[in-house]
Amino acid sequence: MAKIVKNERSWAIDLISMLNIFLQNKTLNIKKVGGEATINTGKKTMFPDLLMYGDESQTQILQGCEIKLPDTLITDEEFIKDAQRKSDTLGLNSCLLWNFTSAAFYVKDESGIYNIEKQWNDTSFIKTREDVEQYKKDWQSLIESIILEINNYFLSGELKASRLGEVISDSVMDTIISRNKVLVANYLETESVKNRTLASHLSIWWNEVKSEYLSDEPNQFTAFSKHILLNWINKFSFAHAIKKYHSPAFQVESINYSTNPQTGSLIFDEISSKCDFYNIFKKIDYGNYLPRDTWHDLVEYNLFLSENGVANFDQRSLQQVLEQSVRNAKREIIGQFTTPPVLADFLARITVEDLTWNTLDPCCGTGTIPKAILDLKKTGIAIENAHVSTWASDKFSFPLQITNLNLTDIESINIPSRIFQSNVFDLELGRDISIVDPKNGNILNLSLPQYDAILSNLPFVAFEVISDDEKVHLLNTIRKLEEKWDMSLGARSDLYTYIVIKLWSLLKEGGTLGIITSNAWLGTESGKQFYQVMRKLYKIEKVIISGEKRWFLNANVVTTIIILKKKENLKEISEYATTFIKLNVPIHRLENLETMSHVTDSILTSAAIDERFAKTINYNQETIDNILNCKVSMNTLFHDVNWLLDLKNKMIKITDLFKINRGERRGWDKLFYPNEAHSIEPLYIKKVLKSSKTLTYLKADPDADAFCCSPSLEELQNNNHQGAMNWIKKFENEVNGKGKPLPEVLRKPNLQWYEMSDNATADLITSLNPDKRLFYAKFAESTFINQRLIGLKARSEHVDIDIAHILLNSIVGMFYLEATGFGRGLGALDISKNNLEQTFMLNPNLLSDFQKQEIKTAFEPILEREILTTFEEFENEDRINFEKIVLRAYELEDYYERIKNSLLSMQKTRLTAKEK
Repeated sequence: MAKIVKNERSWAIDLISMLNIFLQNKTLNIKKVGGEATINTGKKTMFPDLLMYGDESQTQILQGCEIKLPDTLITDEEFIKDAQRKSDTLGLNSCLLWNFTSAAFYVKDESGIYNIEKQWNDTSFIKTREDVEQYKKDWQSLIESIILEINNYFLSGELKASRLGEVISDSVMDTIISRNKVLVANYLETESVKNRTLASHLSIWWNEVKSEYLSDEPNQFTAFSKHILLNWINKFSFAHAIKKYHSPAFQVESINYSTNPQTGSLIFDEISSKCDFYNIFKKIDYGNYLPRDTWHDLVEYNLFLSENGVANFDQRSLQQVLEQSVRNAKREIIGQFTTPPVLADFLARITVEDLTWNTLDPCCGTGTIPKAILDLKKTGIAIENAHVSTWASDKFSFPLQITNLNLTDIESINIPSRIFQSNVFDLELGRDISIVDPKNGNILNLSLPQYDAILSNLPFVAFEVISDDEKVHLLNTIRKLEEKWDMSLGARSDLYTYIVIKLWSLLKEGGTLGIITSNAWLGTESGKQFYQVMRKLYKIEKVIISGEKRWFLNANVVTTIIILKKKENLKEISEYATTFIKLNVPIHRLENLETMSHVTDSILTSAAIDERFAKTINYNQETIDNILNCKVSMNTLFHDVNWLLDLKNKMIKITDLFKINRGERRGWDKLFYPNEAHSIEPLYIKKVLKSSKTLTYLKADPDADAFCCSPSLEELQNNNHQGAMNWIKKFENEVNGKGKPLPEVLRKPNLQWYEMSDNATADLITSLNPDKRLFYAKFAESTFINQRLIGLKARSEHVDIDIAHILLNSIVGMFYLEATGFGRGLGALDISKNNLEQTFMLNPNLLSDFQKQEIKTAFEPILEREILTTFEEFENEDRINFEKIVLRAYELEDYYERIKNSLLSMQKTRLTAKEK
């Protein structure tokens, strides 16, 4: 009968047993060895074959050892790299390799390179697997002596140990995702070809969430693969974390290599039915679509947790694991608009006036705001009361898993969390929801109450990308506005506009709504409608912006906080003040609790705030209306513009003198703006100004050629205009980024597909998106302009274009340029042609001929030099002299400093959004 030769797994298990016997009754740093559960799964595993621990409860990992039989050389490159990779996964800086013939000990240096520290060749006579059995006493003696030597390294402090909690919550998550994200994505893509339902599900899901992933994941397959992996990782981690408190969670240990994902999901369902935490353990649709190797990685992680000492964690360690798991899950699902914790804390402190209030976040995402509310409430009321009065919901299931983790701490592990899945538009008073009481597994049937306060970072979804299912809700909201409240709202508003209307019905009379939105409503046409709707339904108590950097550093968006109080009697016209607040410190500076308390207490109580931290301005509603009637954006109200009301009788509508037009917008610049190498007939070439960036002086000149050709191809052929013919044919077979042919993409009514009209001409121009320079440039004669510019065309020959040009470049004209729009996330000013044509300028008809000449003379030095940034302009003597002469002509010289301060404050606030 042939002798049975044991495999690596068998020898590794034997070795673990031997070493544990050897360690008994010894007082070494190495207390115990393990690893039986995870070794040799048929693929590259994540964890070493053998683990050395610094404590009996197996929560401190000291060393990993990778084990092979003699037919794998100790110098084998894959053997070495595998051991080092596993050491990195565990956060260690050393590893041991053992093949019964030799042992090699590697230590990582400060640069991250593993170097061999020592090699033992005492048993080099062991050459075969059979030799391993024959010379067992020899290699056993050697490995025991190696353990003693390695122990000395820990005594000296040369080697780094890791805590099991850190491994669970940090490096293992990275490892599982990096090993499997592409694998799962490819699997989903392949399966979606065979399963149209899956393909449709992924497409719908991606349309809803892609704005959160686009900076991180390129498509629905990679994004959803990360979604699946995090869902499983969190379920395994949390189940093991609560075993100490909920016995049913021990069922997670039954998930092994013989279990499939479907059975694993059923086990988690069973745990949830007895312990709650439904949002953590809930199966996500198509979450079981996993390739075999990925499932084995997840099972290996589960077995690793089963074997190690999670159940032995003290409360502090377990809390750290939960908190770090939440942070890392948020990091993996980046979410451009995930609320920074300090911003959530700030919002909670200025909104929740009574810690006993029933509060709701209906778009809670990963739960940062509900977490901030809970933390605030726990400073003054019992933890159970804090949980009972804090509600959170979201349209999507996966963020709720993180929310549930976020709101769970060791003190509250037996308290049911009021977390549930719902579209915000489906929330109704009295609607029933069910959760499980984790103390006894009983079902708790709850009804949605009216809330004292609702706080949320509302979805940043522009009207262009609102999903079809949401549009049904939007139409219902518009209909309700019209029928119930006799108000109108266009269909081009961003999603948060409709949510604010919806939330009115969920609030108690006088209830508080504290929301984070984009700043677009401060300067857009749809924003004006939103403002009027807010005024109808609520008292607008506070509007807050950042005057120092963006609040969302990973998203190019500038945001506002709005604090509203619900009005019950909508016909009542009450006089109240709205406070406009500009924070003068970056939001992260408020992480200091003393600073946070000073600022938020002052805002909450309307007390004076140190201007180092914030600037506040109060306006009554009549004043706000009067200022906005000067046709400036609401953005100006943060910058003390009361002086504007004193200028009204000195100004004239800009459209009294000029027609305002947008430059020609055609698309596909390569066709319509040829480079110098073209051979197009001069008949079809027009000089054009493409961009204000090429302008260095206030005198404008064209900077490019434009192809403007209206004849048909047949007419061009008959006229032998081969240059134009060849130019057009060069592009007729090109396609756009979506694969559509240009003749189809560029087709317009009454135009050839290759035709661009040259009717968009102007005498003066300004940029659609100014940066640091604010100016109007003047052409020597009316000139064709590109879509990136706004043009001013004199209404008649009687307009004195020169003096109008000068007055538009005065401090009042510059103010109006800044004041007509709002700042985008990268600091550029967003100006629309429609907004600009509603604005005012200093009235040239109020000037005498002498005053006009004096102003022209003062402007001459500015006209002859290069354009400076706004801040540089107002440090320049010729500019200061010019401005004072202009203002003196209008008897406004005393207003110079006030106008300048408002202008520079607005621009500084806008430009700071560029900074991180």
